[in-house]
Amino acid sequence: MQTYPWPSHGPVEIVLDFESKDEIEKVWQRVKENNLKIIMPLEEQFWRALYGRFIDSKGVGW
Repeated sequence: MQTYPWPSHGPVEIVLDFESKDEIEKVWQRVKENNLKIIMPLEEQFWRALYGRFIDSKGVGW
């Protein structure tokens, strides 16, 4: 299990749901371009969805 210090606002993460693979890949490209901390790479999961996690510049998990 990945661990990292929680930001001062607590253990809250934001979840986004996309309509297409194209949409999520565009957002993920921006995550990488902005050098945000990737916690879990974007990959297809056993439930057949693309899933990944990152932390933004304010310390919020997505």
